[in-house]
Amino acid sequence: MDNTLLYTLLISVAPALLMVGPSLLILKYFKWKTRDRKSPLNIDLLRGPGHSLEEKVSELTIDIIGGVFMIPIASLALYSSVISDDYFFGRKPGTIVIMIFLIAGVGIVLYLLQNIYKQIKLRNVLRLGCECEQAVGQDLNELLRYGFNVYHDFPAGDFNIDHIAIGPTGVFAIETKGRAKQLKAEKENWKVSFDGETLHFPTWSEREPIAQAKRQAKWLSKWLESATGSPQQVFPVLAIPGWFIERTKPSDLRIYPGKNSTFLAKGQATLSKERIQALSHQVEAKCRDIKTSSYKKE
Repeated sequence: MDNTLLYTLLISVAPALLMVGPSLLILKYFKWKTRDRKSPLNIDLLRGPGHSLEEKVSELTIDIIGGVFMIPIASLALYSSVISDDYFFGRKPGTIVIMIFLIAGVGIVLYLLQNIYKQIKLRNVLRLGCECEQAVGQDLNELLRYGFNVYHDFPAGDFNIDHIAIGPTGVFAIETKGRAKQLKAEKENWKVSFDGETLHFPTWSEREPIAQAKRQAKWLSKWLESATGSPQQVFPVLAIPGWFIERTKPSDLRIYPGKNSTFLAKGQATLSKERIQALSHQVEAKCRDIKTSSYKKE
């Protein structure tokens, strides 16, 4: 490799090495210091409310931080490439070369900024969904007093069921939807009407959440039948935290604002304790899949 190119390459990557290198050394040192320890836990953990969304939010946060760091690194790398010839070999860059690198630098920075902005927007949407799932999940814990078992973020292949409640009155698959409201409450912008098929928000309408809740309940019903060997009805439930819900037509879909979920415990008991235990065992086996990461298990 030509010495000029080699020097230019080394100077270009030097800023990145100076910023990332110490962090990697600290991580390596920590792993070395804790090499003779392991976690006291010998079981996997249950998924909490919004677990999958929380992971995505964390991943996006890392991507955003990485993008922010890339802006000065990319700028320094381009600048280093331009001045290296002048510093080491006395060759001053011409106007055309400077313009090319300047345009490239501006283009890279604009691309990174645009990407960071998109990631921030997506992160905020996911964080809202995560917070709403956590709020609904915490409220569902009230059902434990009524003989229910409650599970969250049930992994079902390429999708997740936000919450599953299993108790004397049946099995419920609860889908949570987080929707932001206007800052000021005026002209009923805090109300959503439900006509049995469509959710009518103040400035938009949605049908997919209804179809999704029913689709997931149907899927869970088939899965439980396959897992236990007996047919099992699953009731779809839709939670929209923080909204006042006005029902204009009857529907077989239970819909509520994410609070006072004990209404699910009202009604005729249809499941025995043995059946509740059998169903819960299957669901828990799927939801208990979180590996501990503080130390090695072995």
